[in-house]
Amino acid sequence: AGVLVVAVLFAGKGIPDALGSDFLGLGLLLLRILPVQLIVCTLQFFMFELCSSIISGTFLQLVATVALSLVSGFFYPKQSLPESVSAFGSVTPTGCAFTYMTDVFSGRGGWLSLAAVLLWAAVFAALSCIVRMRKIRGVEE
Repeated sequence: AGVLVVAVLFAGKGIPDALGSDFLGLGLLLLRILPVQLIVCTLQFFMFELCSSIISGTFLQLVATVALSLVSGFFYPKQSLPESVSAFGSVTPTGCAFTYMTDVFSGRGGWLSLAAVLLWAAVFAALSCIVRMRKIRGVEE
C-alpha cells in the first residue's frame, strides 16, 4: 500500500531528475523504496513478536513509531533537535531509512545508507526468529 501511495503522490511530478520523470523512473523509484519497506516490515514483525497480545503489540508499535520518528527528524528538522538527539536519531532504524530516502530523492548514491537499512532489516529479522523460536520452545516445554 505504501508503494501505491508514493506512486500516486509522485506520478508525473516530484520525481527527482536523477530518476527521470517517465515510467522507467517511477519503476526505479519504487524499486529503491523496497529496502525501506523491508525495514518497516521487519521492525513491525519484531515488535509484535515481543508482545503477548495484539493490543500490547499495537501499543508498542504506536509508542515506538512516535518516539523513533521524533528523534529521527520526521516531525522536526534534525537541525532543530539537540546535537546528541540528532546523532542518536541518525543511527536508529527510522533515521537510517530517512537518510536513505533523502539520498534517493536527492539523487545521491546512498550506498552507505542502503547498507545501514539492510543491516537493520537483517538484525530485526534475526531477532524476530530468535524470539519466535524461544516462544515455540516455551510452548513445547
